[in-house]
Amino acid sequence: MFEKVPKKPLQKLLKLSDNKPVEFYGEVYRSEYPEDFGKANNYTKLKKPRKAISFPEDHGVDENGGSVVSYEDGKPLLRGIKKVLKKNFDVDVVNTYGSECKCTVNIHPLSNDKVGIKLTTNQNYTKHEGGFSFENNYPIPARFWNIIPSGFEAKVGSYSGNNDDGQYDTQDVGYEVEEAFMVGISEVMPNLKLKEKEASFKLFADWLSRLEDRFLEREAHPNFNNEGARGEVWAEFNNRQVDLSTTVRDGEFVNGEDEVYEEII
Repeated sequence: MFEKVPKKPLQKLLKLSDNKPVEFYGEVYRSEYPEDFGKANNYTKLKKPRKAISFPEDHGVDENGGSVVSYEDGKPLLRGIKKVLKKNFDVDVVNTYGSECKCTVNIHPLSNDKVGIKLTTNQNYTKHEGGFSFENNYPIPARFWNIIPSGFEAKVGSYSGNNDDGQYDTQDVGYEVEEAFMVGISEVMPNLKLKEKEASFKLFADWLSRLEDRFLEREAHPNFNNEGARGEVWAEFNNRQVDLSTTVRDGEFVNGEDEVYEEII
């Protein structure tokens, strides 16, 4: 599998780790968004999800979990590994939450300038049955009126149910909302200092996050919190109000077994 991966970048990687074994991790997954999403005002979803890869996701660690190679130093040296992972591990790109393949790569030195590669993968997937949509409209506090342009739409959260009332996972309001807010407040209040703009956005983000939680708990409850349920919260802004919506995909989460591949290059 790794026979065509250049050896010199991996030897340089081991030199950075003082010739100690080093691990990086990431995943092959589906994405509903293009690679240039958010750039040049491109916020359009793809008609069909694409296969994507995030590798490495973080710094390289030793056998005890300690950091030995930084993300910035390791990423350019792992391009060959990344190509192999994306090519050899497929995911279901029809069902948005169909599957994901988690990958952990252990790179270790061997005698005669050889490099050992140990790959551990785990295929997770969710069996989904149908979906339930929920939507509601809320007023925006007066201090935030006319900042985000009317008609602006963005994902403001995602969640996965744990089948435990009130215990669910959400993300922050997202970079797209922050960017739109900072541009808008600069137009509405051009004399405001950057520090004051950032403080204002923090208040806005806190308010929107609480609103998202209330929306899920009151409108989508209990569906969003069922075990295996997943979904996203979308917001469409008008000058003085915001419309929140979500489609809850209910299903059973299945955690696959680890598979291990070992090679020497």
